[in-house]
Amino acid sequence: MSDQQFLEKAINLAKENVKVSGRLFGVVIVTNNTLIASGVDQALGKID
Repeated sequence: MSDQQFLEKAINLAKENVKVSGRLFGVVIVTNNTLIASGVDQALGKID
């Protein structure tokens, strides 16, 4: 995947998370062009 594709994945995660929690946050962790992890903000849902 290209940097642009990884960025788009993070943006799409954030957009989907808005629908679920109202929070616009998505992240991808990449090393050597390999996706290591991805996630979204879950702080309010877990009462953090």
